[in-house]
Amino acid sequence: MMVPRHRRRVLLLGASGKVGRMLTRYWAGSPPSNLQIIGQVRGPAGNGEVSWSVHDDPATLPMVNAVVSLWGVSPRSGRSYSENEGLGVKTLEIARLIGAERVLLASTSAVYGNSVGVRHMESTGANNPAGAYGQSKLVMENASADWARQCGNQPQVLSMRIGNVIGADSLFAAMEAASTVTLDQFASGGGPRRSYVTPGDLARTIEALLDCPTETLPDVLNIAGTRPIAMHDLVIAAGGRVAWQDAPKAAIESVEMDTSRLEALTGILPESSDAVRAIAGWQMLKGDA
Repeated sequence: MMVPRHRRRVLLLGASGKVGRMLTRYWAGSPPSNLQIIGQVRGPAGNGEVSWSVHDDPATLPMVNAVVSLWGVSPRSGRSYSENEGLGVKTLEIARLIGAERVLLASTSAVYGNSVGVRHMESTGANNPAGAYGQSKLVMENASADWARQCGNQPQVLSMRIGNVIGADSLFAAMEAASTVTLDQFASGGGPRRSYVTPGDLARTIEALLDCPTETLPDVLNIAGTRPIAMHDLVIAAGGRVAWQDAPKAAIESVEMDTSRLEALTGILPESSDAVRAIAGWQMLKGDA
Protein backbone atom coordinates (compact mmCIF):
# COMPACT_ATOMS: atom_id res chain seq x y z
CA MET A 1 0.00 0.00 0.00
CA MET A 2 1.50 3.33 -1.07
CA VAL A 3 0.46 6.71 0.28
CA PRO A 4 -0.82 9.26 -2.29
CA ARG A 5 2.00 11.63 -3.28
CA HIS A 6 0.03 14.89 -3.57
CA ARG A 7 0.71 15.63 0.11
CA ARG A 8 3.30 13.25 1.43
CA ARG A 9 3.06 11.95 4.96
CA VAL A 10 6.19 11.96 7.12
CA LEU A 11 6.60 10.15 10.44
CA LEU A 12 8.84 12.07 12.86
CA LEU A 13 10.28 9.54 15.30
CA GLY A 14 11.41 11.17 18.54
CA ALA A 15 9.07 14.15 18.34
CA SER A 16 8.90 14.35 22.14
CA GLY A 17 12.68 14.87 22.51
CA LYS A 18 14.20 18.33 22.82
CA VAL A 19 15.07 18.76 19.14
CA GLY A 20 11.81 17.10 18.12
CA ARG A 21 9.78 19.55 20.22
CA MET A 22 11.56 22.53 18.66
CA LEU A 23 11.01 21.23 15.14
CA THR A 24 7.35 20.59 15.93
CA ARG A 25 6.94 24.16 17.20
CA TYR A 26 8.63 25.50 14.08
CA TRP A 27 6.39 23.49 11.75
CA ALA A 28 3.29 24.50 13.73
CA GLY A 29 4.05 28.11 12.79
CA SER A 30 5.43 27.42 9.30
CA PRO A 31 3.78 24.23 8.05
CA PRO A 32 5.24 22.84 4.80
CA SER A 33 2.62 22.94 2.06
CA ASN A 34 3.44 19.54 0.58
CA LEU A 35 4.17 17.54 3.74
CA GLN A 36 2.03 16.23 6.58
CA ILE A 37 4.31 15.78 9.61
CA ILE A 38 3.11 13.11 12.04
CA GLY A 39 5.00 13.28 15.32
CA GLN A 40 5.63 10.09 17.29
CA VAL A 41 5.40 10.70 21.04
CA ARG A 42 5.59 8.34 24.02
CA GLY A 43 2.83 9.97 26.05
CA PRO A 44 -0.66 11.20 25.15
CA ALA A 45 -0.86 12.27 21.51
CA GLY A 46 -1.92 15.74 20.52
CA ASN A 47 -3.21 16.96 17.18
CA GLY A 48 -1.17 15.48 14.34
CA GLU A 49 0.68 13.06 16.63
CA VAL A 50 0.68 9.34 17.28
CA SER A 51 1.39 7.75 20.67
CA TRP A 52 3.83 4.89 20.19
CA SER A 53 6.98 3.51 21.84
CA VAL A 54 9.82 1.38 20.58
CA HIS A 55 8.35 -1.78 22.12
CA ASP A 56 4.91 -1.33 20.51
CA ASP A 57 3.76 -3.08 17.35
CA PRO A 58 5.00 -1.09 14.29
CA ALA A 59 1.91 -2.25 12.39
CA THR A 60 -0.11 0.23 14.47
CA LEU A 61 1.78 3.16 12.96
CA PRO A 62 0.28 5.04 9.99
CA MET A 63 1.43 4.40 6.44
CA VAL A 64 3.77 7.18 5.30
CA ASN A 65 6.03 8.23 2.44
CA ALA A 66 9.08 9.00 4.57
CA VAL A 67 10.49 8.69 8.08
CA VAL A 68 12.65 11.24 9.89
CA SER A 69 14.30 9.63 12.90
CA LEU A 70 15.51 11.80 15.78
CA TRP A 71 15.39 9.11 18.44
CA GLY A 72 18.56 7.74 20.00
CA VAL A 73 20.64 7.70 23.15
CA SER A 74 22.15 11.13 23.84
CA PRO A 75 25.01 12.07 26.20
CA ARG A 76 22.66 13.18 29.01
CA SER A 77 20.18 10.28 28.82
CA GLY A 78 22.00 7.95 31.22
CA ARG A 79 21.43 4.98 28.89
CA SER A 80 23.96 2.85 27.03
CA TYR A 81 25.18 4.32 23.77
CA SER A 82 25.24 0.80 22.32
CA GLU A 83 21.47 1.13 21.81
CA ASN A 84 22.04 3.57 18.95
CA GLU A 85 23.06 0.89 16.46
CA GLY A 86 19.87 -1.10 17.06
CA LEU A 87 17.68 1.99 16.90
CA GLY A 88 19.06 2.90 13.48
CA VAL A 89 18.34 -0.50 12.00
CA LYS A 90 14.95 -0.67 13.74
CA THR A 91 14.04 2.63 12.12
CA LEU A 92 14.65 1.14 8.68
CA GLU A 93 12.66 -1.97 9.51
CA ILE A 94 9.73 0.17 10.66
CA ALA A 95 10.02 2.42 7.61
CA ARG A 96 9.90 -0.53 5.23
CA LEU A 97 6.86 -1.95 7.02
CA ILE A 98 4.85 1.29 6.85
CA GLY A 99 5.62 2.07 3.20
CA ALA A 100 8.32 4.74 3.54
CA GLU A 101 10.52 5.24 0.51
CA ARG A 102 13.08 7.44 2.30
CA VAL A 103 14.57 7.63 5.79
CA LEU A 104 16.52 10.54 7.27
CA LEU A 105 18.51 9.33 10.28
CA ALA A 106 19.83 11.80 12.85
CA SER A 107 23.55 11.35 13.36
CA THR A 108 25.93 13.94 14.82
CA SER A 109 29.04 16.03 14.37
CA ALA A 110 30.44 14.00 17.28
CA VAL A 111 31.53 11.38 14.72
CA TYR A 112 34.42 13.79 14.11
CA GLY A 113 37.22 14.47 16.54
CA ASN A 114 38.87 17.76 17.48
CA SER A 115 39.27 19.89 14.38
CA VAL A 116 41.39 22.97 15.07
CA GLY A 117 42.32 24.13 11.57
CA VAL A 118 40.32 21.31 9.94
CA ARG A 119 36.90 21.34 8.24
CA HIS A 120 35.55 17.80 8.27
CA MET A 121 34.10 16.52 5.01
CA GLU A 122 31.65 13.63 4.89
CA SER A 123 34.08 11.47 2.91
CA THR A 124 36.97 11.83 5.35
CA GLY A 125 37.74 12.31 9.00
CA ALA A 126 34.98 10.21 10.56
CA ASN A 127 37.40 7.61 11.88
CA ASN A 128 38.30 9.25 15.17
CA PRO A 129 35.17 10.19 17.14
CA ALA A 130 35.81 12.28 20.19
CA GLY A 131 34.09 9.83 22.54
CA ALA A 132 31.76 6.89 22.99
CA TYR A 133 28.70 8.83 21.85
CA GLY A 134 30.22 9.74 18.51
CA GLN A 135 31.52 6.21 18.07
CA SER A 136 28.05 4.77 18.66
CA LYS A 137 26.53 7.07 16.05
CA LEU A 138 29.20 6.10 13.52
CA VAL A 139 28.42 2.44 14.17
CA MET A 140 24.73 3.27 13.68
CA GLU A 141 25.45 4.96 10.34
CA ASN A 142 27.43 1.99 9.06
CA ALA A 143 24.96 -0.63 10.28
CA SER A 144 22.03 1.26 8.75
CA ALA A 145 23.81 1.73 5.42
CA ASP A 146 24.65 -1.99 5.31
CA TRP A 147 21.04 -2.93 6.07
CA ALA A 148 19.74 -0.63 3.34
CA ARG A 149 22.14 -2.04 0.75
CA GLN A 150 21.09 -5.59 1.58
CA CYS A 151 17.47 -4.53 0.99
CA GLY A 152 18.16 -2.88 -2.36
CA ASN A 153 18.01 0.62 -0.84
CA GLN A 154 14.31 0.26 -0.16
CA PRO A 155 13.95 2.50 1.73
CA GLN A 156 16.70 4.91 0.74
CA VAL A 157 18.60 6.15 3.80
CA LEU A 158 20.53 9.35 4.54
CA SER A 159 22.50 9.86 7.76
CA MET A 160 22.30 13.51 8.81
CA ARG A 161 25.46 14.54 10.67
CA ILE A 162 23.80 17.38 12.52
CA GLY A 163 25.88 20.06 14.20
CA ASN A 164 25.13 21.31 17.69
CA VAL A 165 21.47 22.39 17.64
CA ILE A 166 20.83 25.90 18.91
CA GLY A 167 18.75 25.54 22.07
CA ALA A 168 19.46 21.83 22.61
CA ASP A 169 23.12 21.34 23.56
CA SER A 170 24.82 21.55 26.97
CA LEU A 171 25.66 25.23 26.51
CA PHE A 172 21.97 26.15 26.38
CA ALA A 173 21.21 23.98 29.39
CA ALA A 174 23.85 25.98 31.28
CA MET A 175 22.47 29.30 29.99
CA GLU A 176 18.97 28.41 31.13
CA ALA A 177 20.25 27.43 34.58
CA ALA A 178 22.33 30.55 35.34
CA SER A 179 23.14 34.00 33.98
CA THR A 180 26.88 33.28 34.11
CA VAL A 181 28.24 30.37 32.10
CA THR A 182 31.68 28.86 32.67
CA LEU A 183 33.59 28.09 29.48
CA ASP A 184 36.94 26.45 28.84
CA GLN A 185 39.75 28.71 27.66
CA PHE A 186 42.39 27.10 25.48
CA ALA A 187 46.05 27.90 24.85
CA SER A 188 44.96 29.92 21.81
CA GLY A 189 43.18 32.33 24.17
CA GLY A 190 39.78 31.42 22.76
CA GLY A 191 36.95 29.22 23.93
CA PRO A 192 35.01 26.35 22.36
CA ARG A 193 33.77 26.71 18.78
CA ARG A 194 31.23 24.42 17.15
CA SER A 195 29.36 23.99 13.91
CA TYR A 196 25.80 24.92 14.91
CA VAL A 197 22.40 24.68 13.24
CA THR A 198 19.23 26.50 14.28
CA PRO A 199 15.96 24.56 14.60
CA GLY A 200 14.49 26.61 11.75
CA ASP A 201 17.41 25.89 9.42
CA LEU A 202 17.29 22.22 10.38
CA ALA A 203 13.55 22.05 9.65
CA ARG A 204 13.97 23.70 6.27
CA THR A 205 16.85 21.38 5.43
CA ILE A 206 14.78 18.33 6.31
CA GLU A 207 12.00 19.60 4.03
CA ALA A 208 14.50 20.03 1.18
CA LEU A 209 16.00 16.57 1.71
CA LEU A 210 12.55 15.00 1.62
CA ASP A 211 12.00 16.71 -1.75
CA CYS A 212 15.47 15.90 -3.13
CA PRO A 213 15.49 13.59 -6.20
CA THR A 214 16.54 10.04 -5.41
CA GLU A 215 19.59 10.15 -7.64
CA THR A 216 21.05 13.26 -5.99
CA LEU A 217 20.50 12.29 -2.34
CA PRO A 218 23.84 11.37 -0.67
CA ASP A 219 24.29 8.61 1.90
CA VAL A 220 25.61 11.03 4.53
CA LEU A 221 25.40 14.80 4.91
CA ASN A 222 26.82 17.45 7.25
CA ILE A 223 24.08 19.84 8.41
CA ALA A 224 25.29 23.10 9.96
CA GLY A 225 26.08 26.71 9.19
CA THR A 226 28.92 27.58 6.86
CA ARG A 227 31.05 28.91 9.72
CA PRO A 228 31.30 27.65 13.30
CA ILE A 229 30.12 29.86 16.16
CA ALA A 230 32.07 30.61 19.32
CA MET A 231 30.11 29.59 22.40
CA HIS A 232 31.22 32.84 24.03
CA ASP A 233 29.39 34.81 21.32
CA LEU A 234 26.19 32.85 21.91
CA VAL A 235 26.27 33.57 25.64
CA ILE A 236 26.80 37.29 25.07
CA ALA A 237 24.10 37.43 22.37
CA ALA A 238 21.65 35.88 24.84
CA GLY A 239 22.47 38.54 27.44
CA GLY A 240 24.57 36.27 29.67
CA ARG A 241 28.05 36.53 31.12
CA VAL A 242 31.07 34.26 30.71
CA ALA A 243 33.46 33.00 33.39
CA TRP A 244 36.62 31.41 32.03
CA GLN A 245 38.47 28.36 33.31
CA ASP A 246 41.59 26.65 31.98
CA ALA A 247 40.58 23.97 29.52
CA PRO A 248 41.31 20.43 30.74
CA LYS A 249 43.54 18.29 28.55
CA ALA A 250 40.65 16.27 27.10
CA ALA A 251 38.54 19.32 26.21
CA ILE A 252 37.73 19.85 22.54
CA GLU A 253 38.36 23.35 21.26
CA SER A 254 36.78 23.19 17.83
CA VAL A 255 34.52 20.97 15.75
CA GLU A 256 33.98 22.40 12.28
CA MET A 257 32.18 20.64 9.44
CA ASP A 258 32.54 21.26 5.74
CA THR A 259 29.09 22.13 4.37
CA SER A 260 29.89 22.23 0.63
CA ARG A 261 27.74 19.18 -0.11
CA LEU A 262 24.81 20.60 1.86
CA GLU A 263 25.01 23.99 0.15
CA ALA A 264 25.02 22.35 -3.29
CA LEU A 265 21.76 20.60 -2.38
CA THR A 266 19.86 23.17 -0.32
CA GLY A 267 21.84 26.42 -0.24
CA ILE A 268 23.49 28.04 2.78
CA LEU A 269 21.91 28.15 6.23
CA PRO A 270 22.18 31.87 7.04
CA GLU A 271 20.92 31.83 10.64
CA SER A 272 23.26 29.05 11.69
CA SER A 273 26.56 30.94 11.27
CA ASP A 274 25.59 34.11 13.13
CA ALA A 275 25.33 34.15 16.92
CA VAL A 276 22.91 37.09 17.10
CA ARG A 277 20.51 35.69 14.49
CA ALA A 278 20.73 32.21 16.00
CA ILE A 279 19.82 33.46 19.46
CA ALA A 280 17.00 35.63 18.12
CA GLY A 281 15.48 32.65 16.29
CA TRP A 282 15.78 30.46 19.37
CA GLN A 283 14.10 33.04 21.59
CA MET A 284 11.24 33.50 19.14
CA LEU A 285 10.73 29.75 19.00
CA LYS A 286 10.62 29.62 22.79
CA GLY A 287 8.14 32.49 22.86
CA ASP A 288 10.55 34.74 24.73
CA ALA A 289 10.57 37.46 22.09
